Amino acid sequence: AYMQVKEDLSSLSTWAKEGPLERQVFISHTGQDEGARIFAASILKPALEAASLAVFMDFENLEPGCEWSRELAFAAANSAVVAVVLSKQYTQRRWCMRELDLALHSRRAARKQQQPLVIPVFYDNESEILQPDEIVRYWQRKMPASWVDPQRWAENICAMKEERQFVARRILKAAKDEEVGVARRVVDAAVRAVPVQQPVEGTVFGREQEVEQLLKLAPGHLGVWLHGMGGCGKTTLAILLYNKLSPRFQHSAYLPLDHKQVISSEQLRKVLKQLGANGQDSLQAFGDYVRGRAVLLVVDNIWTAGQLDQLLPKEFGQGSRIIITSRQKFFTDSSWWSEMEPKLSPYLVPGLPDATALQLFRCSAGLDLGFNLASKDLCDVESKIINNAKGLPLALKLAGGLLRKKPLLRQEWLGVVQALRRGWYANDSQGRLNGILSLSFDALHHVQQSMFLDVATVLRGEPKQLALRVWKKQQGACVQVWYEDLEQRNLVDPEATHVQMHDVLAALGQDMVLDKARNNSYQGSRVWYDQEMGKVEGYVERCPVEAACLTDMCDRGGVSMQQSDLSDVRILLLANMLPAINNQPWQCPGNLLWLRTTSSVRLKSLGSQPRP
Repeated sequence: AYMQVKEDLSSLSTWAKEGPLERQVFISHTGQDEGARIFAASILKPALEAASLAVFMDFENLEPGCEWSRELAFAAANSAVVAVVLSKQYTQRRWCMRELDLALHSRRAARKQQQPLVIPVFYDNESEILQPDEIVRYWQRKMPASWVDPQRWAENICAMKEERQFVARRILKAAKDEEVGVARRVVDAAVRAVPVQQPVEGTVFGREQEVEQLLKLAPGHLGVWLHGMGGCGKTTLAILLYNKLSPRFQHSAYLPLDHKQVISSEQLRKVLKQLGANGQDSLQAFGDYVRGRAVLLVVDNIWTAGQLDQLLPKEFGQGSRIIITSRQKFFTDSSWWSEMEPKLSPYLVPGLPDATALQLFRCSAGLDLGFNLASKDLCDVESKIINNAKGLPLALKLAGGLLRKKPLLRQEWLGVVQALRRGWYANDSQGRLNGILSLSFDALHHVQQSMFLDVATVLRGEPKQLALRVWKKQQGACVQVWYEDLEQRNLVDPEATHVQMHDVLAALGQDMVLDKARNNSYQGSRVWYDQEMGKVEGYVERCPVEAACLTDMCDRGGVSMQQSDLSDVRILLLANMLPAINNQPWQCPGNLLWLRTTSSVRLKSLGSQPRP
């Protein structure tokens, strides 16, 4: 076992990867000192997590049966911050010393520019911890010189003593309030070193010059207003700007809006937590917080004037920057817009140039940029696809995703050209994409079609693993493969922890359920409550409902949902229940796999089938 560990860790540079774990704090400690272990697990870790930082601790993050030496080495070498809890036994634990050595030297050995922030926390007095000469003698006696580097390990501890100004020199074990105070100081240092970063979906092509241009705000301007049709790349551009700017701000937050919704207290709680105000969830608290500080704020996907007036204050702290995306160029009926428009730089997000569009299309189609299509007689067809996509990134992704699963045949590619041409003269993204999405949808397995419509109508934002469990219960073990295929086709967002899709695709999916002429088998199969319209959508009398997401089951906009309408439902997500239902036992439908309600309900039966 020692030989294997020695072989794994023979080169420090082996463990330093190109991108550090940007939101992760690695806590290096020894469980041999009970007080230090309790402080790390019960005080320091919760404080870091409350600041929206991911925390790695060996006894919690190492899965049974894993290669623990590799997992520990990778986390210690690549976490953005390493908090070292120094106690009596720390210098006598080989893996503790190895973790500290990896944190201090691995990226330097691999010639990485960005070094992790290493924060020492002296739990015990320095006099109780081995001195440098004692460390050298201890490890020379303990292990062969070829396996350890006692001299450098001693120098590492000296470096920690020199850096102790980051936090308190020691923590008084008898004083809990001092432990909490030290934990807060560690959090403050970690948050400054680990700016909130947002993931960018897939590979980004051709936005570098736009980002640099938008970073140069005109004097006196508060921020930028990114506008353009759905699918043109507003969100990607906003996230790229955010990730560029966030290291300059101590307080930053990213707020995505979906479904034309009113901002909820849960969203406010999340955005305030990102900014650093934990436990708050009111508009008043949000306004007070951003008025008094220099903040970086991204509000993605503004739909209505009401959202602007509800959320954003008209004053921000000096030095603040805001980035807003919307399909609308302006909101004349918004009081916020009327006053703040002169302080915003408007920017119409353009389509991609042909060369960049070609890169994105080929990447989505799984084709190397240097692949020669001449032998397949497809060069002219590819040019037509690029031309008809009009530089719209979402159209290029859908076209590439569709052809990814098809043979390199001219007829198949010409079908994509015809689908793109159907929306050539449309003024909105839904019109432009309707043809290519219909073709993509028709090419799916019927189970994938059902999964796509579930996400478009009722499951957006729900936990991905839970959705997969429900689909697996209904459709069998292949749903994981089918869902990954939807990701490769760019019909749902890849690598998300929750099921998500672009709002343009969601709208088109909802139209498929509402459209009587296109596909009668899906008409009325899903029912959802549209907050902006203030009514139930998708409901068709006497059509079996497979999935429903409703604020309640009472009359909404002339639609009265009854228990009999839900006899075949398999997914039922409710925010409230009718008093009439609450007062009597409710017979659950036999096909029901997922029930969620915020109100209590007496269930007469859940059926005999096991539930996920």
